[in-house]
Amino acid sequence: MTILALSLAIALAQTPQDNAFEIGANGEWIARRWSKISFDLGIFGRTFDLEGAPVNLEGKPYGMIMEGNVIRGALQPTSEGSYTLQRLRQIGRAKIDFSLQRSFDYMRSLAGEEGKKIPERSEKQMNLDLRAPEIILATTIAEGTIDFPTGGTLKSNQETPGQFEYVVRGPDQKQIKQIVQGRTITKLDLAFKKAKFFFDPAILTSPSTEAKLPIRKGSAEGDVTFDYEQVDQPNTAGLPPKKRRLNGRADRVDLDFTTLPRTITFTGNIKVDVDTDFSKSTTTTKEVVIYLDSEMKLIRFTMNSNK
Repeated sequence: MTILALSLAIALAQTPQDNAFEIGANGEWIARRWSKISFDLGIFGRTFDLEGAPVNLEGKPYGMIMEGNVIRGALQPTSEGSYTLQRLRQIGRAKIDFSLQRSFDYMRSLAGEEGKKIPERSEKQMNLDLRAPEIILATTIAEGTIDFPTGGTLKSNQETPGQFEYVVRGPDQKQIKQIVQGRTITKLDLAFKKAKFFFDPAILTSPSTEAKLPIRKGSAEGDVTFDYEQVDQPNTAGLPPKKRRLNGRADRVDLDFTTLPRTITFTGNIKVDVDTDFSKSTTTTKEVVIYLDSEMKLIRFTMNSNK
């Protein structure tokens, strides 16, 4: 045994679903469904190996659940006694599931236990689901990266309150404009053969109730399939939802959510289906750019066949 590190290995024969192992001063990280755990307790960090079928690792303050047949990573201790994730490699049935509601529920329960002001529930909701045979995550103070070396999928879902304009018939049967309350649901699904995305590392250090997609930018390539959909769902009974959708295939996709408007740029050999309230068409082109606002709502899109 060296002065700098102490190795701790734990292996139980009991049913993996019955296991739970908490990490951190407040148990902010918890491993479930594991069959084997191995920790190296160094003074500069904590490295670990988890095995299961698959094993489940939850970062409760951050609304994140990670899965894989094997999860290897490193946690960095903070001055408050908690641990932040520095790197992670998930092998076999890899999955990262981020939920804003899950993070909010944890902060609410913690505030109640400590007698602090309970945070108000955000009217916005956001979920992010990443899946692949292998996922590699790494963070620095400035930036985090997520690599998909052998392909995978990204699915995001965001829900925000909104106001919508409808043309309805009044008591005299004349058409009038009516502003109604409701919710907008935006979805983005991507599948690819290889990808690398950059994210805000604050999601792993500073729990927040703000609904924002953690991904900042990135690219994916290799037979990319995409599906963007926006649904404006009014609260008023009898009014139909308004839908806008673009889906298809491309050789490559580049995301840039660092500035407004946010952009999703598809390039290469593209086939795209457009279904909106003003256009329904299927076409082939060389470039499609989707422009979104801060809540992932569609502002406009462009197509260019001369690229």
